Amino acid sequence: MRTNNIKQPSWVSALQTSLDAMQAKLENAQHNMDAKLDRIGSQMEEHLRGVREEMGQLREYMDKHGEDMKQALDSFREETNRNFETAEAEMRAQKKDIEILEERTAGVEEWSTDVQDIITASLEQQTKLQDKLSDIEGRSRRNNVRIWGLKEGIEGDSVSEYVNRLIHKELGMSEDIKLEIQRAHRALALNPQPDKFPRAIIVNFLRFEVKENVIKTAWRTCAGRGEGDAAERLAGAGLERRETYAAAETGGSAQVDQTSETRAGRRERGDNNETRVREDRHRIGGADE
Repeated sequence: MRTNNIKQPSWVSALQTSLDAMQAKLENAQHNMDAKLDRIGSQMEEHLRGVREEMGQLREYMDKHGEDMKQALDSFREETNRNFETAEAEMRAQKKDIEILEERTAGVEEWSTDVQDIITASLEQQTKLQDKLSDIEGRSRRNNVRIWGLKEGIEGDSVSEYVNRLIHKELGMSEDIKLEIQRAHRALALNPQPDKFPRAIIVNFLRFEVKENVIKTAWRTCAGRGEGDAAERLAGAGLERRETYAAAETGGSAQVDQTSETRAGRRERGDNNETRVREDRHRIGGADE
């Protein structure tokens, strides 16, 4: 029997050495891995313990304050619902108010239309009444004449008696002719200064025919005399120097010259009461009362 003393090749020994070194490294790496895993496991276990503790604290907090939070949430929910209900009620009320306002606006517009119609009718009626009033006012002045140029105070105590005597005397009218003077007075203005033109005398006759006769007689008398006497004042400057009688001899109607008498002329004569001294605008002629 022969002993096995065959010599191994060198590469086998080298391979065996390499394998042993690798085995040692693997064992060392396994040992390091186990150590790391142990550390990781310890850290995770410690972390889990912290999480468990925090969860326990959270559970305790929830157990302690959860009811309060629930009550707070319930209260907030109820308050929110109440606010919504209140807002909804206010919106319904506002909608109702808007509907009422729309109805009232429509009523006011209808009323405004009616009022405008009434105002229009009233204005038309006022215009008609004003025309009638102007006509009545003009007719009421038909029997008036205005005598200029008579000195202040010359009439004495009775203006009517003085005018009656003046007309009969200056116009040569018979005393049997009744002038029927209803009233006579100075123009309603302040007494003028001595160097100013005297106020006019306004005479109102009872009958228009008498007034026309006096005016025509004054023109006839003035035509036969010189200027500056009482008849001239009665005719030209006295009985409305604004009136020109084109047909005095033939009984023609008076024609009013509205441009010859101006406000400036009245101011020069001292007759400043423009509310009483106005232009004659009636067809017949005559002075304001």
